[in-house]
Amino acid sequence: MPYLKGGPLHEDEYEFEQLHFHWSEDDHSGCEHIFEGRKYSMEAHVVHFNKKYKDFQEAHDKHDGLAVVAFFLQASGNEDNQDFSKLSTSVLDIISINSSVKVSTECMDWIKESAQCKGYYTYQGSLTTEPYTESVTWILYPKPIQISEEQVAHFRKLKCCPYDKHNIKENVRPVQTPPEHKKLQIFYARSHRRSE
Repeated sequence: MPYLKGGPLHEDEYEFEQLHFHWSEDDHSGCEHIFEGRKYSMEAHVVHFNKKYKDFQEAHDKHDGLAVVAFFLQASGNEDNQDFSKLSTSVLDIISINSSVKVSTECMDWIKESAQCKGYYTYQGSLTTEPYTESVTWILYPKPIQISEEQVAHFRKLKCCPYDKHNIKENVRPVQTPPEHKKLQIFYARSHRRSE
């Protein structure tokens, strides 16, 4: 399984658990973080748990239990992001609850552009869903990934339960004011040159 290590995670290894998305009814308030006063259309969370714990369930309430890498997606116009299409078109196959679709690892290619930026932000925080435990090392890549309005609309077609005919128009938690003791750290990539 893929895992994360280093940076704010130090020597601990965090194993990939799942990927999920947050969005809203409009294309300007679908994320759970704000950068320089701006919100984006969607926010993707790549969730990992610390391998020193047996599984996600055991790790989710430990202070060093989880690492979530967040990517921001901004809808603009009608030009599809071809890399994101590998994933967004699959969403149309799982509109109803308890449905599934197989996807290849290539469906994650859309992350590459944002992850290759020169730095990231990190802070210690909580889950954005219940039980909101303070167990997450957040790693935020600030460069938004450009997608089309239609690609976001695919996610708004998802249903929340079998007996409900309504779509999930939004699943975003309002931005929280951080406690005064929280620190946001910024990491920049360094270029290394070998001297001869």
